[in-house]
Order: sequence, then structure tokens, then C-alpha cells
Amino acid sequence: MSNVSVVPPIEAAEREACATVFQQEWRIYRKMVDHDYLFHRGAYWHLHEVLLEEAPRPFRFLDLACGDATASAEALRGTEVASYCGVDLSDEALRIASRALAHLPCPVMLHQGDFAEALATRQEPADVIWIGLSLHHLRSRAKLEAMRAARRLLNERGMLLVYENASPDDEDRDGWLQRWDRQEPDWTGARRRRFVGGARSGGFLRDRSALGEPFRTDDRCRPT
Repeated sequence: MSNVSVVPPIEAAEREACATVFQQEWRIYRKMVDHDYLFHRGAYWHLHEVLLEEAPRPFRFLDLACGDATASAEALRGTEVASYCGVDLSDEALRIASRALAHLPCPVMLHQGDFAEALATRQEPADVIWIGLSLHHLRSRAKLEAMRAARRLLNERGMLLVYENASPDDEDRDGWLQRWDRQEPDWTGARRRRFVGGARSGGFLRDRSALGEPFRTDDRCRPT
């Protein structure tokens, strides 16, 4: 018997809209992941190391905007995960996630919905909260609210871990987008304009100092 439970709380019309976005965009996003354009391999390798070396044991893992959860599933392999909860808008992605996570030796719960709303309303505590390449979708105030909500769910040994392409200090959004555009010649795996369009329409990066203390940053997942 599977230990994976899927909870789809959003309305049918919204689920249909999410499915349309998934079908149109997910293949492009997977190409970015498969070609490691956004350093997924290093980020999730580092997540695995942190879970082995620094996380409470055992730990309850909350995966926000989890997508198909394939990278998280691998990062959790061999760790002392006690429970997994994933949140994502796309029921298509969650169906893939339910298969990817089936090997975990713990209860798995998948919720369909907005990750910021899930954080704001969630009551169940977590030991590790992971936000992978999604915090940038929120404006500055919403970012702060999300991090405060995460802190409310964590005990004193809990961890909020964020994988994000944050700007260097003193770089504004236009500067970040210019750096993003300069990567285009290296993106040989798919139609580059589609990648750039998504970043321009939905990316609100902040420099690392704007995230505030005690938000520790770590560059070890990036190539040298």
C-alpha cells in the first residue's frame, strides 16, 4: 500500500488553469533542470548534505512549491526523514511527485495550492522547510511574511532552507535581468526566449542583504 496521500483543495476551474500552465511550461522548465542551467544538481546535493549533517533527527520535511519533487526525493534518500509534505499549484506535478516519493520510508502528504497561502494557514510544525527556486515569485513584503510564517512553524532547532538565485549586494532587478540575458548563448537545450520571458514576468529577486539577519547565505552549490 502506498504511503502517499494527495489533497486537492482548490476549485476545478483553477485546477484546469494550473494544468494548462503545467502542460505549456513544465517541459521547458524540465529542460532547464536537465541541462543544469540553474545549478539544480549542486543545490540539491548540498541540501542532501545539510539534511545528513545539520538537520534534527528525525525531521519533518515541508517542501514548498515542490513541483514534481524528483530532486527532493533524491535529496531525501538515506536521510532520517520522518514525514514529507509537499505543496504545489499543479495537480499534474503532484501526480508525478507521488510516484517520485513512493520510495520514502515515511508518510507522504501532497497538497495542491499556493505555497505562501499554505505557509500562512498551516498549523502542523516542521523541522525543515525547503523553498526551491520559488521565493522570487513573491514581492518583498510577501517574502518577509512567508519567512515569518515559516519561523512560526519551526522549533528552535528547525531550519528554513531556500535555494534561490539571489542578486549580489547592491544589484537591482534590471541588473539581475541583464545578467540573466547574458546566459542566453549557453542555453542550447531549448528555446531560450521562453526561459527569459518567464524570468522577466515572474522574477522579483532581492540582494542577499535585503533578506535580513539571521538569514545565512551559502554559495557552495554554485560551480567555481
